[in-house]
Amino acid sequence: MTSPSQYEVSYTPVSRGQHKLHVQVNDREINGSPFTVTVYPDPRQLGHPVRTVTGLVKPYGIAFNSHQEMIVSECGGHRLSIFDIRGQKIRTFGSRGDSPDQMKYPTGIATDDTDNIYVSSEHKLQKFTSRGELIKCIGRRGSKEGEFNDPRGVTLYDNQVYVCDHYNHRIQVFDLDLNFVRSIGSRGKGRGEFDAPYDVKFDTAGNMYVAEFGNGRVQVMDTSGQFIRVFGQEGEGKLRGPSGLHIVDKYVYVSDYIGDCIVVYEISGQFVTSFGRRGQKEGEFNGPRCITSCVDGFIHVCDGSNSRVQIF
Repeated sequence: MTSPSQYEVSYTPVSRGQHKLHVQVNDREINGSPFTVTVYPDPRQLGHPVRTVTGLVKPYGIAFNSHQEMIVSECGGHRLSIFDIRGQKIRTFGSRGDSPDQMKYPTGIATDDTDNIYVSSEHKLQKFTSRGELIKCIGRRGSKEGEFNDPRGVTLYDNQVYVCDHYNHRIQVFDLDLNFVRSIGSRGKGRGEFDAPYDVKFDTAGNMYVAEFGNGRVQVMDTSGQFIRVFGQEGEGKLRGPSGLHIVDKYVYVSDYIGDCIVVYEISGQFVTSFGRRGQKEGEFNGPRCITSCVDGFIHVCDGSNSRVQIF
Protein backbone atom coordinates (compact mmCIF):
# COMPACT_ATOMS: atom_id res chain seq x y z
CA MET A 1 0.00 0.00 0.00
CA THR A 2 1.62 3.27 -1.14
CA SER A 3 -1.08 5.64 0.19
CA PRO A 4 -4.57 5.31 1.76
CA SER A 5 -6.06 4.71 -1.70
CA GLN A 6 -3.15 3.36 -3.74
CA TYR A 7 -1.74 -0.16 -3.85
CA GLU A 8 1.28 -1.65 -5.55
CA VAL A 9 0.63 -5.22 -6.65
CA SER A 10 3.08 -7.67 -8.21
CA TYR A 11 2.16 -10.99 -9.77
CA THR A 12 3.73 -13.70 -11.92
CA PRO A 13 1.51 -14.98 -14.76
CA VAL A 14 1.84 -18.63 -15.70
CA SER A 15 0.06 -18.49 -19.06
CA ARG A 16 -0.45 -15.97 -21.85
CA GLY A 17 -3.78 -14.48 -22.83
CA GLN A 18 -6.42 -12.33 -21.17
CA HIS A 19 -6.96 -12.84 -17.44
CA LYS A 20 -9.05 -11.43 -14.59
CA LEU A 21 -6.89 -10.19 -11.71
CA HIS A 22 -8.68 -10.04 -8.34
CA VAL A 23 -7.06 -7.86 -5.66
CA GLN A 24 -8.31 -8.10 -2.07
CA VAL A 25 -7.39 -6.29 1.14
CA ASN A 26 -8.71 -7.80 4.37
CA ASP A 27 -10.84 -10.19 2.30
CA ARG A 28 -12.50 -7.31 0.44
CA GLU A 29 -11.86 -6.51 -3.20
CA ILE A 30 -10.42 -3.05 -3.79
CA ASN A 31 -12.16 -0.52 -6.00
CA GLY A 32 -12.02 -1.59 -9.65
CA SER A 33 -11.25 -5.25 -8.96
CA PRO A 34 -11.24 -7.53 -10.86
CA PHE A 35 -8.85 -6.01 -13.40
CA THR A 36 -8.46 -7.30 -16.95
CA VAL A 37 -4.82 -7.93 -17.89
CA THR A 38 -3.34 -9.36 -21.08
CA VAL A 39 -0.20 -11.47 -20.83
CA TYR A 40 1.97 -11.65 -23.95
CA PRO A 41 4.70 -14.20 -24.67
CA ASP A 42 8.39 -13.55 -24.18
CA PRO A 43 9.61 -13.14 -27.78
CA ARG A 44 12.74 -15.11 -26.94
CA GLN A 45 10.56 -18.19 -26.52
CA LEU A 46 8.84 -17.91 -29.90
CA GLY A 47 9.82 -19.73 -33.07
CA HIS A 48 7.49 -22.71 -33.32
CA PRO A 49 3.87 -22.01 -34.34
CA VAL A 50 1.04 -23.37 -32.24
CA ARG A 51 -1.40 -23.21 -35.14
CA THR A 52 -1.45 -22.47 -38.87
CA VAL A 53 -4.29 -21.17 -41.02
CA THR A 54 -3.92 -22.39 -44.60
CA GLY A 55 -5.82 -22.16 -47.88
CA LEU A 56 -5.09 -18.46 -48.41
CA VAL A 57 -3.87 -16.81 -51.60
CA LYS A 58 -0.85 -14.66 -50.73
CA PRO A 59 -2.13 -13.21 -47.45
CA TYR A 60 -0.85 -9.72 -46.79
CA GLY A 61 -2.75 -7.71 -44.15
CA ILE A 62 -4.25 -8.95 -40.90
CA ALA A 63 -6.45 -7.41 -38.22
CA PHE A 64 -8.98 -8.37 -35.54
CA ASN A 65 -12.43 -6.97 -34.86
CA SER A 66 -14.19 -6.61 -31.50
CA HIS A 67 -15.48 -10.20 -31.74
CA GLN A 68 -11.88 -11.42 -32.07
CA GLU A 69 -12.52 -12.55 -35.62
CA MET A 70 -9.38 -12.56 -37.73
CA ILE A 71 -9.59 -10.59 -40.98
CA VAL A 72 -7.01 -11.34 -43.67
CA SER A 73 -6.47 -9.54 -46.96
CA GLU A 74 -5.66 -12.05 -49.68
CA CYS A 75 -3.52 -10.05 -52.08
CA GLY A 76 -3.50 -12.84 -54.65
CA GLY A 77 -7.20 -13.60 -54.22
CA HIS A 78 -8.46 -9.99 -54.42
CA ARG A 79 -10.67 -10.47 -51.36
CA LEU A 80 -10.89 -10.39 -47.58
CA SER A 81 -11.44 -13.56 -45.56
CA ILE A 82 -12.77 -13.63 -42.00
CA PHE A 83 -11.99 -16.44 -39.53
CA ASP A 84 -13.16 -17.28 -36.03
CA ILE A 85 -10.77 -17.58 -33.09
CA ARG A 86 -10.15 -21.26 -33.97
CA GLY A 87 -9.08 -20.40 -37.51
CA GLN A 88 -12.29 -21.60 -39.19
CA LYS A 89 -13.36 -19.48 -42.16
CA ILE A 90 -16.64 -17.65 -41.57
CA ARG A 91 -17.06 -15.61 -44.74
CA THR A 92 -15.28 -13.76 -47.52
CA PHE A 93 -16.05 -10.67 -49.54
CA GLY A 94 -14.48 -8.80 -52.42
CA SER A 95 -13.73 -9.57 -56.03
CA ARG A 96 -11.21 -8.39 -58.59
CA GLY A 97 -12.19 -5.28 -60.48
CA ASP A 98 -12.03 -1.51 -60.76
CA SER A 99 -15.46 -0.54 -59.43
CA PRO A 100 -15.56 1.17 -55.98
CA ASP A 101 -16.67 -2.01 -54.15
CA GLN A 102 -14.12 -4.25 -55.88
CA MET A 103 -10.43 -4.56 -55.15
CA LYS A 104 -7.14 -5.44 -56.80
CA TYR A 105 -4.29 -6.82 -54.72
CA PRO A 106 -5.58 -5.72 -51.29
CA THR A 107 -2.77 -5.14 -48.83
CA GLY A 108 -3.12 -3.21 -45.57
CA ILE A 109 -6.22 -3.52 -43.38
CA ALA A 110 -7.41 -2.03 -40.10
CA THR A 111 -10.64 -1.95 -38.09
CA ASP A 112 -12.29 0.77 -36.01
CA ASP A 113 -14.32 0.61 -32.79
CA THR A 114 -17.52 -0.23 -34.68
CA ASP A 115 -15.81 -3.00 -36.69
CA ASN A 116 -15.70 -1.10 -39.97
CA ILE A 117 -12.84 -2.32 -42.14
CA TYR A 118 -10.34 -0.06 -43.92
CA VAL A 119 -8.51 -1.62 -46.88
CA SER A 120 -5.76 -0.37 -49.17
CA SER A 121 -5.69 -1.89 -52.64
CA GLU A 122 -4.47 -0.80 -56.06
CA HIS A 123 -4.27 3.02 -55.81
CA LYS A 124 -7.29 3.38 -53.53
CA LEU A 125 -8.53 3.22 -49.95
CA GLN A 126 -11.86 1.58 -49.12
CA LYS A 127 -14.08 1.52 -46.05
CA PHE A 128 -16.48 -1.41 -45.56
CA THR A 129 -18.92 -2.48 -42.88
CA SER A 130 -18.13 -5.66 -40.99
CA ARG A 131 -20.43 -7.49 -43.43
CA GLY A 132 -18.53 -6.27 -46.48
CA GLU A 133 -20.86 -3.48 -47.58
CA LEU A 134 -18.99 -0.55 -49.11
CA ILE A 135 -19.22 2.71 -47.17
CA LYS A 136 -16.76 4.82 -49.14
CA CYS A 137 -13.92 4.51 -51.64
CA ILE A 138 -11.34 7.19 -52.41
CA GLY A 139 -8.22 7.51 -54.52
CA ARG A 140 -6.74 6.96 -57.92
CA ARG A 141 -3.22 6.67 -59.22
CA GLY A 142 -1.30 9.90 -58.71
CA SER A 143 0.72 11.96 -56.27
CA LYS A 144 -1.76 14.66 -55.24
CA GLU A 145 -3.60 14.76 -51.93
CA GLY A 146 -5.79 11.67 -51.63
CA GLU A 147 -4.14 9.95 -54.60
CA PHE A 148 -1.95 6.89 -54.23
CA ASN A 149 0.82 4.92 -55.84
CA ASP A 150 0.53 1.34 -54.58
CA PRO A 151 -0.61 1.95 -50.96
CA ARG A 152 0.38 -0.64 -48.38
CA GLY A 153 0.03 -0.67 -44.59
CA VAL A 154 -2.99 0.93 -42.91
CA THR A 155 -3.48 1.72 -39.23
CA LEU A 156 -5.87 3.74 -37.09
CA TYR A 157 -4.75 6.07 -34.33
CA ASP A 158 -6.66 8.79 -32.50
CA ASN A 159 -9.61 8.57 -34.91
CA GLN A 160 -7.43 9.03 -37.96
CA VAL A 161 -6.41 6.62 -40.73
CA TYR A 162 -2.70 6.41 -41.59
CA VAL A 163 -1.81 4.91 -44.98
CA CYS A 164 1.65 4.00 -46.31
CA ASP A 165 1.63 5.55 -49.78
CA HIS A 166 4.41 3.23 -50.90
CA TYR A 167 5.82 4.62 -54.16
CA ASN A 168 4.93 8.21 -53.28
CA HIS A 169 7.22 7.72 -50.26
CA ARG A 170 4.90 9.32 -47.75
CA ILE A 171 2.27 8.64 -45.10
CA GLN A 172 -1.16 10.04 -45.91
CA VAL A 173 -3.55 10.77 -43.05
CA PHE A 174 -7.36 10.82 -43.30
CA ASP A 175 -10.24 11.17 -40.87
CA LEU A 176 -12.61 8.23 -40.35
CA ASP A 177 -14.82 9.49 -43.21
CA LEU A 178 -11.74 9.29 -45.49
CA ASN A 179 -11.35 13.04 -45.86
CA PHE A 180 -7.72 14.07 -46.40
CA VAL A 181 -6.05 15.60 -43.33
CA ARG A 182 -2.33 15.84 -44.05
CA SER A 183 0.72 14.14 -45.54
CA ILE A 184 3.91 13.20 -43.70
CA GLY A 185 7.34 12.78 -45.30
CA SER A 186 8.93 12.76 -48.74
CA ARG A 187 11.47 10.57 -50.51
CA GLY A 188 14.93 10.43 -49.05
CA LYS A 189 17.27 8.85 -46.53
CA GLY A 190 17.32 11.63 -43.96
CA ARG A 191 15.32 12.31 -40.85
CA GLY A 192 11.63 12.56 -41.58
CA GLU A 193 12.12 11.16 -45.09
CA PHE A 194 11.01 7.77 -46.38
CA ASP A 195 11.91 5.27 -49.07
CA ALA A 196 9.08 2.87 -49.90
CA PRO A 197 7.21 2.78 -46.55
CA TYR A 198 5.51 -0.59 -46.08
CA ASP A 199 3.80 -0.38 -42.70
CA VAL A 200 3.00 2.08 -39.93
CA LYS A 201 2.06 1.53 -36.28
CA PHE A 202 1.85 3.51 -33.01
CA ASP A 203 3.06 2.81 -29.49
CA THR A 204 1.12 3.67 -26.34
CA ALA A 205 2.92 7.02 -26.07
CA GLY A 206 1.60 8.05 -29.48
CA ASN A 207 4.89 7.71 -31.35
CA MET A 208 4.67 6.59 -34.98
CA TYR A 209 6.83 3.73 -36.29
CA VAL A 210 7.35 3.37 -40.05
CA ALA A 211 8.87 0.29 -41.72
CA GLU A 212 10.86 1.56 -44.71
CA PHE A 213 11.53 -1.17 -47.23
CA GLY A 214 13.86 0.96 -49.36
CA ASN A 215 15.95 2.32 -46.50
CA GLY A 216 15.99 -0.97 -44.59
CA ARG A 217 15.03 0.61 -41.29
CA VAL A 218 12.29 1.48 -38.84
CA GLN A 219 11.91 5.21 -38.31
CA VAL A 220 10.20 6.59 -35.20
CA MET A 221 8.47 9.97 -35.26
CA ASP A 222 5.87 11.84 -33.27
CA THR A 223 2.44 12.41 -34.80
CA SER A 224 3.50 15.79 -36.18
CA GLY A 225 6.26 14.08 -38.16
CA GLN A 226 9.17 15.15 -35.97
CA PHE A 227 12.05 12.66 -35.97
CA ILE A 228 12.81 10.67 -32.81
CA ARG A 229 15.11 7.79 -33.82
CA VAL A 230 15.81 5.00 -36.32
CA PHE A 231 16.86 1.39 -35.83
CA GLY A 232 17.45 -1.79 -37.83
CA GLN A 233 20.10 -0.46 -40.23
CA GLU A 234 23.18 -2.03 -38.71
CA GLY A 235 24.56 -4.55 -36.29
CA GLU A 236 22.65 -7.43 -34.77
CA GLY A 237 19.08 -7.24 -35.96
CA LYS A 238 19.94 -5.52 -39.25
CA LEU A 239 16.91 -5.49 -41.56
CA ARG A 240 17.03 -6.35 -45.25
CA GLY A 241 13.46 -5.57 -46.26
CA PRO A 242 11.10 -4.58 -43.42
CA SER A 243 7.52 -5.16 -44.51
CA GLY A 244 5.34 -5.39 -41.39
CA LEU A 245 5.18 -3.95 -37.87
CA HIS A 246 3.48 -4.86 -34.63
CA ILE A 247 3.97 -3.16 -31.27
CA VAL A 248 2.80 -4.95 -28.16
CA ASP A 249 3.85 -4.89 -24.54
CA LYS A 250 7.36 -3.34 -24.69
CA TYR A 251 8.42 -4.91 -27.98
CA VAL A 252 8.42 -4.03 -31.68
CA TYR A 253 7.98 -7.00 -34.03
CA VAL A 254 9.24 -6.44 -37.58
CA SER A 255 8.72 -8.85 -40.46
CA ASP A 256 11.66 -8.95 -42.87
CA TYR A 257 10.37 -9.82 -46.33
CA ILE A 258 13.83 -10.40 -47.82
CA GLY A 259 15.33 -12.02 -44.73
CA ASP A 260 12.30 -14.33 -44.28
CA CYS A 261 12.25 -13.83 -40.53
CA ILE A 262 10.72 -11.86 -37.69
CA VAL A 263 13.06 -9.48 -35.86
CA VAL A 264 12.14 -8.24 -32.39
CA TYR A 265 13.37 -5.05 -30.73
CA GLU A 266 12.67 -3.18 -27.56
CA ILE A 267 10.76 0.09 -27.95
CA SER A 268 14.13 1.86 -27.67
CA GLY A 269 15.34 0.06 -30.80
CA GLN A 270 17.59 -2.36 -28.93
CA PHE A 271 17.71 -5.77 -30.65
CA VAL A 272 16.13 -8.59 -28.65
CA THR A 273 15.88 -11.69 -30.85
CA SER A 274 14.81 -13.02 -34.23
CA PHE A 275 13.16 -16.20 -35.41
CA GLY A 276 12.45 -17.91 -38.72
CA ARG A 277 14.29 -18.58 -41.95
CA ARG A 278 13.36 -19.20 -45.57
CA GLY A 279 11.36 -22.37 -46.10
CA GLN A 280 7.97 -24.03 -46.00
CA LYS A 281 8.17 -25.91 -42.72
CA GLU A 282 6.55 -24.75 -39.49
CA GLY A 283 8.33 -21.67 -38.19
CA GLU A 284 9.85 -20.92 -41.60
CA PHE A 285 8.72 -18.10 -43.90
CA ASN A 286 8.59 -17.12 -47.53
CA GLY A 287 7.95 -13.40 -47.79
CA PRO A 288 6.37 -12.57 -44.41
CA ARG A 289 4.11 -9.52 -44.45
CA CYS A 290 1.92 -8.02 -41.74
CA ILE A 291 1.89 -9.04 -38.08
CA THR A 292 -0.62 -8.63 -35.27
CA SER A 293 -1.90 -10.25 -32.07
CA CYS A 294 -5.26 -10.63 -30.36
CA VAL A 295 -6.38 -10.87 -26.74
CA ASP A 296 -5.13 -14.45 -26.40
CA GLY A 297 -1.59 -13.07 -26.62
CA PHE A 298 -0.57 -15.07 -29.69
CA ILE A 299 1.41 -13.43 -32.50
CA HIS A 300 -0.11 -13.84 -35.99
CA VAL A 301 2.12 -13.55 -39.08
CA CYS A 302 0.97 -13.41 -42.71
CA ASP A 303 3.37 -15.83 -44.42
CA GLY A 304 2.69 -14.43 -47.89
CA SER A 305 4.20 -16.73 -50.48
CA ASN A 306 3.55 -19.80 -48.31
CA SER A 307 -0.15 -18.83 -48.46
CA ARG A 308 -0.79 -19.18 -44.74
CA VAL A 309 -0.97 -17.38 -41.41
CA GLN A 310 1.34 -18.76 -38.74
CA ILE A 311 0.34 -18.24 -35.12
CA PHE A 312 3.03 -18.16 -32.42
